[in-house]
Amino acid sequence: MTGNISASSPIQPEEIWAINNFIFNRSVVFAVGGCRGDWLKQVVNNKDIKEIHAFEALATTYYQACAELWYLFPGGKLRLNNIALSDNEKPAGVEKTEEAHCRNRNSGEFSVYATTLDKYCSSRRIRHINFLKISAAGEEFNILRGAETMLSKGAIDFIQFEHGNTYADSGAKPEQAGEFLKKHQYQIFRLGSQDLEPADFRSETESSHYLVIHNRLIQYIFEQEKKLINLEALPAEYGILPRGVVHVGAHEGQKLRTYQGMGIYHTLMIEANPAVYDKLAAACNSLAGVVTKCCAVSDVDATVPLYCAAADQSSSLLPLKHYKEINSDIQELATLATMEVVAKKLDTLLAEANLQPQNYNILNIDSQGSGLKALRGAPELLKHIEAIKIRVYYDELYAGCGIIYDVDDFLAAYGFIRVDVSTPYHPLWGEALYLKKPGISMTTLGSQGRFGNQIFQYAFLKIYAQKHGLQAEVPQWIGSTIFDLKDARISRRYPQVRDNYKDRPSVPKENFAFETNNPLKNKDVCGYFQYHTKYYRPYQNYFRSLFKFTPEFKNVFSQALREVYQQGNTLVAIHLRRGKDIRTADPRWAYYAPTAWYLDWLQSFWHTLDKPVLYVASDDLQSVSQDFSGFNPLCVKQFQTEPAESEFLVDFYILMHADILAIANSTFGFAAAMLNQQGKIFFRSEQRKKMLIPFDPWNSEPLLWD
Repeated sequence: MTGNISASSPIQPEEIWAINNFIFNRSVVFAVGGCRGDWLKQVVNNKDIKEIHAFEALATTYYQACAELWYLFPGGKLRLNNIALSDNEKPAGVEKTEEAHCRNRNSGEFSVYATTLDKYCSSRRIRHINFLKISAAGEEFNILRGAETMLSKGAIDFIQFEHGNTYADSGAKPEQAGEFLKKHQYQIFRLGSQDLEPADFRSETESSHYLVIHNRLIQYIFEQEKKLINLEALPAEYGILPRGVVHVGAHEGQKLRTYQGMGIYHTLMIEANPAVYDKLAAACNSLAGVVTKCCAVSDVDATVPLYCAAADQSSSLLPLKHYKEINSDIQELATLATMEVVAKKLDTLLAEANLQPQNYNILNIDSQGSGLKALRGAPELLKHIEAIKIRVYYDELYAGCGIIYDVDDFLAAYGFIRVDVSTPYHPLWGEALYLKKPGISMTTLGSQGRFGNQIFQYAFLKIYAQKHGLQAEVPQWIGSTIFDLKDARISRRYPQVRDNYKDRPSVPKENFAFETNNPLKNKDVCGYFQYHTKYYRPYQNYFRSLFKFTPEFKNVFSQALREVYQQGNTLVAIHLRRGKDIRTADPRWAYYAPTAWYLDWLQSFWHTLDKPVLYVASDDLQSVSQDFSGFNPLCVKQFQTEPAESEFLVDFYILMHADILAIANSTFGFAAAMLNQQGKIFFRSEQRKKMLIPFDPWNSEPLLWD
């Protein structure tokens, strides 16, 4: 690949115009390549930038840029990185462009480290980029592909790139970038000296600057009619039939007519400012189904300060923070007084008013800065809400307000996704619409079968939910404690649909298939879901990612694994099932595999291994361990495991990390094999052949049936 290198070049008039019009105070700016040019200097001289992240792949250029730029950025605002950006992490061959628009083909290649913009931002907790400038010698499209997570969230406002000789030489076509960006709700324009023109991607050799703008900013940039989120469109656009609405920050009741026009009967209007509330109460007087309350809404039941603004609609529970830095003309937001008001959690408010939360399925939070606090105080109400309209921010304009991605994360735990956002008045604030995803639950998880069965059940549920855009809900189960999981708990009782394990389905039935065109929605699924693992194989990485032990458990299990490897270099682990419950299980698959099968197998290759060490896992060690005494086996009893009930988890962890693994006809060992990423050889017991046979964990039946 080529690297993110371009030499110093004079700034063009259209670039100056873009800086003046599309980079705002408090912006987070990314500059990829071209760090020795005038562009960064122009930015810092004309804007009060929050921070700049610049990338230069070539070491000599990087150090020259350091010398030239550090003095311009007091307070650590500049992060200058000697790395390249691309579509994945890799060493990168870099060609240095010696002069603008002309590649020096004799300059040679340099090996540098490359990462993706997504990984860079994730590792540094950067959640939003206001302006991204790419001068990367044909790598523009690869850099954009490496930013797909950020782009999918609309977390980059503006992107500037150049289409010229180096772009054409790389073989990339700007039309590809255009289609890619369109998929993520972006539009592309050609930068003129004083305006934006339609992107026509002129001849392959003409140098043109392009500006990419997220759709949410189009109204603001082009001064179109200002439109915020329209709740009246919910039935037609999203199929949501309103039952009732809770309106936080109802002011004087201006939305009453809208709600009545939507046919909403149950309406709760809440206003914190007592003087404004009197007007609200008068407007709602004697209206059937309308309840008004005078209080603030927060995440606590307490008395709190209300910062009263010159424009009473702009009053807030939070003081201003960065608003003045983005807009010095904010007289309407100026705090005239502070008063103490009663604040309640929404759940408390409904309970005290004897209002049933199931009567409300729309939540409109029109408060300044405190919307996230209101959500945190409504866990019971959120179980019944289908649509949320809320004021959102892309910077901390109010002290402690949280930004839009905090709202995303909080609501995701309740099954909501953001489907629309509008910022017509300023790029840093606006409104967002969240809808609850259809749900799928598994209330039997944790009570149907033992640990190995539960691994399959949980994996099926999560893959199915991810594939079909559903909210997975589960009860508390052992995985909630030992794995690093963040799952929504059961919030509704859905009709149950069973996958009958007695049919021994190797192939998922139509509605249970990951690729079905008719997925189950708002259903509670029950079954074992032990399909042939070729159906799980396309989701192998996601499957494995679900079962990462928490640090607390991993530390204990890792210590046991280290002690095992202190005894040798090659770990051979075997699992034998002997528990009492096997006697009552289905005899078509449940049986005691004789230790002789394992002994014959071990003796056939043991002498060929490099310092082998044998680990024996079983639910009845006393009955099997003596048979393997000739191999000096290790077992869980030799480790200090607290509590003793977790010994089977140590077994599972060691099976997951064995170099060579032999298992019983059991989902416990099979699940460990699927999660084993270092094993080279996998064998299992086979009743018909009366021996151990090789198998591929990701292309086999989890259980062999007679």
